[in-house]
This record gives sequence, structure tokens and C-alpha cells, in this order.
Amino acid sequence: MIHNKNHFNIICNLYPFMDSNFISLSNSNNNTIIIHNNNNNNNAYFYNKNTDFLLHCILLSLNDYLLNLNKSYYFNETTSSQYHAIKDRSINLAKNDTNSYMKKYKIITTKNFINTIFSCNKITPELFFMLNVLNNITIIVLKNNKAYYFGNNNNNVSGYIIADTYKYFTKEYEFKSELYYHIYNPFKCINCASSYKILELQNIAKILNIPIIIDNKNRLKKDLYDHIKTELTFEF
Repeated sequence: MIHNKNHFNIICNLYPFMDSNFISLSNSNNNTIIIHNNNNNNNAYFYNKNTDFLLHCILLSLNDYLLNLNKSYYFNETTSSQYHAIKDRSINLAKNDTNSYMKKYKIITTKNFINTIFSCNKITPELFFMLNVLNNITIIVLKNNKAYYFGNNNNNVSGYIIADTYKYFTKEYEFKSELYYHIYNPFKCINCASSYKILELQNIAKILNIPIIIDNKNRLKKDLYDHIKTELTFEF
């Protein structure tokens, strides 16, 4: 799309979704755009950068919990209390972490988690991971041919974040796992170089579409490892 500065930014945000797969749009008071597709009106969601996107993905995933609170999961006047309900619930779960998830994943201490989640205006990927683990949900972030698991690996997947040029959340996705390289801890995407044989790194590189031969020569182990490590580093 050509930017001539005469149109609204919302047009640019919606442009990638303007096709036959989407049939209706609604705009809320919180600068949030909800895109409904023609399969299920509660299926796919897209938000602009001013929204706490990650926390709202958790909110959408906790349907049963929210329904017990008799709250709608669309953005409306109850959204603020929904957010607080999730944070309060998660703080209590962290305080009573009988499964020792906080120690298991070593992403953030219980004390820092509680203090940060209580005071932050927008959650980070680290908080997102632990919120999902504590609330017993898993959301997979799909980025190119990489699948980052945010949550306990053994849980059923409750949704997917498609992270391309634009990011959106969907509860249903035709996830062909064989096409992805799976990262179960996005903050430790790869082990140390000595943990791998060159053939193992070459197999990983093939999945990630990283060349293993340059100038008719096989790449050295360190060179290939460094490239893979850079490719797997999580950014959101």
C-alpha cells in the first residue's frame, strides 16, 4: 500500500486482512480491532500496538474461568476488572506454587513476578510465559517456521499467535507440527554448542531454511551454530 499520509492508520493496520476470509469488523472504545472470520465469530483477533495484546490473549484463553465470573471476553467496560481478576488469580497461584513452576523454569523469581505483575501496565513475554504456566494454558507463537511454546509443554494448546508483519491471536489453527522447529522454552532456545553434533545442527538448519553449504563447502560447526542461535532468538 502506498503511504500518502492522507489516510488513517487504521487502513494500514487492516490492509493485510482485507480478503474473502474475513467478513465483518468491529472497533471498540479501546482502539481494539476484532476481526471475525466466516467460520467462527470468536476465532481470530487482531489488536493495535496500544493494547496489552499478550494479556488479552490469556483473557481469551481462560473462557471457563471468565464465564464463572459472568464476564464477557470482548473489550468493554468490564475489561479492566477482567485483567485484574487474571492478575489476582495468578499472584495467588504463584504464592501457592505447589508444582514449583517458578523454580522449574527459572525465568523470573516468585517475588519479582508478583511485584511486577501487580504494578506493570503491559506484560512482557517473560510474564506472559509464567502467566500461562500458572493458569494451566499454552499459547504457541508461530513465527515463520518456528513454534515457540508459552506455557507448560504438556498442556493442551488453547490458542496461537501468528507473529508475522502483523500479529493476531486465533483459537483454531491448522497447525502442521512437522513444518516447524519447536522451542519449548523461548528464553533458552538452544543448548550450548558442545551439546550438538554437526549432523544435528545441519538437520536443525534445514528446518529453519538456513544454508548448510556456502561456496560449495559445508559450513563449520561454530559458524552454523551461531547462525541457528541468532535465528532462534525470540523477539516479539
